[in-house]
Amino acid sequence: MTHAHIQDTKVLSSADISALKAFLDKNYFNNQQPLFTFLSGSIAEGLSTPKSDYDIYAVYDECEEAEILLTDFERPIEVTSIKLSKLVGIFEFVHAGKDLANISPYELLLCHRVHSGIGLTGQAAFQTLKNLLDAQTFAQRLSELCFLYAERSLKVCAGNLLVNDHASALLNAHHAVRQTFNRLLAVFGATSLLEKWQLAYAEKYLGLQHPAYKEFIQLMSVVPYENEITGNIYIERAFRFQQVVGDYVRFEADELGDFDWNARFLHKSNDTENMILRKSALSRVIEIQGKFYLVVSSTPLLELPATAANLWALIDNTSSITTLQKKAEDVLKLAPQTFSEYLKAFSSVDVLAVDKFNFEHYKV
Repeated sequence: MTHAHIQDTKVLSSADISALKAFLDKNYFNNQQPLFTFLSGSIAEGLSTPKSDYDIYAVYDECEEAEILLTDFERPIEVTSIKLSKLVGIFEFVHAGKDLANISPYELLLCHRVHSGIGLTGQAAFQTLKNLLDAQTFAQRLSELCFLYAERSLKVCAGNLLVNDHASALLNAHHAVRQTFNRLLAVFGATSLLEKWQLAYAEKYLGLQHPAYKEFIQLMSVVPYENEITGNIYIERAFRFQQVVGDYVRFEADELGDFDWNARFLHKSNDTENMILRKSALSRVIEIQGKFYLVVSSTPLLELPATAANLWALIDNTSSITTLQKKAEDVLKLAPQTFSEYLKAFSSVDVLAVDKFNFEHYKV
């Protein structure tokens, strides 16, 4: 399956770019030449539709920020005039990574527009701006920001449930799923949070057969407002979505091995007689300012050392305790006693369950 708009996407040629530059020089830049210009937006990214405009950014030392629409070209051209100092300030703020929640969606969009842009004039100056915030750092900041957004929505969802406001809880769970998926896309290298192209970015960075994409589509397709039982199941899946993506981020950060998405989403049946260790849906480990916390619903219950956070990430809902201990020894170099202590700590806050528990196994 591919997106239907791809067949109508505008494919840019060097002749198209030359014609665009000539039109702008004649009809717009004849009075004041900018420091540099670049084309961005859906056409530059190869995501355009027949209704898409050319999005041009003209960057000046000094100017009045404005948007002007030019309509005498083969497609409308929207020219945004903007000061270089504004872009530099935004790039430096995002690069620093402090107080990210204070940045606006428009400022994030500007960062994306620069990184996905095609230089038209002043390419050296354009590249200098790009170098202030490399794409990898920008994607990392987006991941951090989406994590904050998702956690905020899950916290509100938990509060809604405490006052029996199930409709609002579902709405906030839905918001959390979208932001968690944005976080995953950012981890894979996406630099945009634009909702209208979210599925196109998913196809580009994940592929339409990825288990996380399939889970996302299911959760986006139907929000069961009219049935409290299925609504509660939906909310649990939303929390688990945040859990699974968080575990994947830990796997990537510390190179913990292969990651079984289907097992973690409980898409795999347990066809073994072994007793399988499973995480509760509402539990997850989060990292805040370099510290790790085991959270249930929206409440931090334990602060964990990094090795315990990694052990949590290894629990994949398909491994027995014996198998998990072997993984912990091989991957984390975790001593059996430490492994046991960590599992006891997890169990003390009721975040683990044993599937197919066998009482006979523990008879003396």
